Amino acid sequence: MGIDNTAAAQQVIAAYENRLAEIAGGTTHIKSIRNPNPVAEAHANRTRDMQRHVHTARAYRDAQRELDALLTEQGEARKQLRLDTERKLLGVSRFDRETQQRYLEAKRLTREAAGEWTSNVSEAAAAQQRLADLQADAVLVGDTVLEKAIAATAVERGWSGITDQHFERHPNDRNHVETILALDAPVDPVTEKSEYTLSNPLDNINDRVQINTEYGIDVTWAGGLDAVADLPVAEINNTPDLYPGYVH
Repeated sequence: MGIDNTAAAQQVIAAYENRLAEIAGGTTHIKSIRNPNPVAEAHANRTRDMQRHVHTARAYRDAQRELDALLTEQGEARKQLRLDTERKLLGVSRFDRETQQRYLEAKRLTREAAGEWTSNVSEAAAAQQRLADLQADAVLVGDTVLEKAIAATAVERGWSGITDQHFERHPNDRNHVETILALDAPVDPVTEKSEYTLSNPLDNINDRVQINTEYGIDVTWAGGLDAVADLPVAEINNTPDLYPGYVH
């Protein structure tokens, strides 16, 4: 588990789909052939429908909870990786107060040089030059903490001239920056969520009507499937029928 739980999510979905197939196979309707009894047959099939509805809802709930946990874990792992990578890039340790103070001072100097972001071309060019001058000073005095703070700001602003010079002196920092940029790349939340979201398995006309009629539950509203999953029902017996054709 980590920054990309897509494979784990696919495994959960595959297991869920197998479970749905088991449920469907164990709750197929029966037909009394040898001793026709419509009442007994209807009662037996009604029980099987209830088993299918409830166990399907439970399988959905369990699988969706696993997927939600994977998505949450993935988000937290990405945040932690970005934080750790940024610390490596800046040469900051959360356990070293001295490096923290040096970084904060370097960040202040960097922000003063870069100023606020602006869409004005001439103002942006002037800010980039101020930061480049500060970079030259940091290189001259050997202040690597300031160098790294400058590089981080240049990455944010897209000032490749400054970052390229930094990478020439600190080639290992390129990997850190690429990792940060990859983590910061915009992700469509709808698309990402869809990879960790199951469709409602009981949201079809037949099941909707039957569940509403039998249990008074609307499976299309939030909490509907949970309400079905909480209904008491017997376990499904997948043992082959020794007397097919009869209603027992």
